Amino acid sequence: LVLALSIGLSWRTFYAVILPVERPEFTSAVPAAVAEESFVVPNSHIIRLVGYNLPHVTATAGGALDLTVYWEADGPTLRPYTVFVQLLDSSGAIIAQKDGWPVDGRWPPTCWAAAEIVSDHYTIELPGETPPGTYKLVIGLYDAASGERVKTTQNTDFVHLGDITILP
Repeated sequence: LVLALSIGLSWRTFYAVILPVERPEFTSAVPAAVAEESFVVPNSHIIRLVGYNLPHVTATAGGALDLTVYWEADGPTLRPYTVFVQLLDSSGAIIAQKDGWPVDGRWPPTCWAAAEIVSDHYTIELPGETPPGTYKLVIGLYDAASGERVKTTQNTDFVHLGDITILP
């Protein structure tokens, strides 16, 4: 009976319910760089990348990059979109990557209020074997359930934040 029940239910999709315990405190820092790019999520919601702080544009192999981005939405989304931050080489191959829900997984876009500025920090670990050179730092959003990336108003699926130089 238990086996038949588990087989019978295996076709159903299960959804997680996200219930944040407490709203995180956001820094009131002003972004050093203005981004002004918007992502258009299904159901006509807009998530705007307001700006970012990238303290260093150089790094060494085996080191790390710190990045804080500032998001603003027109209200909560229906899906908890995941942020990806990638360092790409000249051919577009991913050298380093960090994915996660905003604010260390504590404040996904399903919780955002209209016009709320969400500060969101990422540390991207660089592989020790990363060759010296110039790399592109990009950011974007995707639906973790489908893997589908969210398009920007410019019809791209990421925003190029700048170039990073890896030193020998």
